[in-house]
Amino acid sequence: RTIVDTDALLEDLGGARRRGWAVDDEEREPGMRCVGAPIFNEHSDVIGAISVSGPVERIGRRPGARWAAALLAAADALQERLMLSEV
Repeated sequence: RTIVDTDALLEDLGGARRRGWAVDDEEREPGMRCVGAPIFNEHSDVIGAISVSGPVERIGRRPGARWAAALLAAADALQERLMLSEV
């Protein structure tokens, strides 16, 4: 299920950038899905990511609504801790 068309990949990346999270939809392993969100530093550079992975049945067919808010909150908390530890 890997996106191999350049235009489709750019469209998918643009959607991930606008939403703030991305999905690996059985691209690495059939039957597995991953939802991830970036972690930024104080300069808005991506310095890492946080994700949740599991079987499609557990993650869901449309995982965004179920997992994105929790991942974004966790990424924000990690960013805050990283910035506090640099002071």
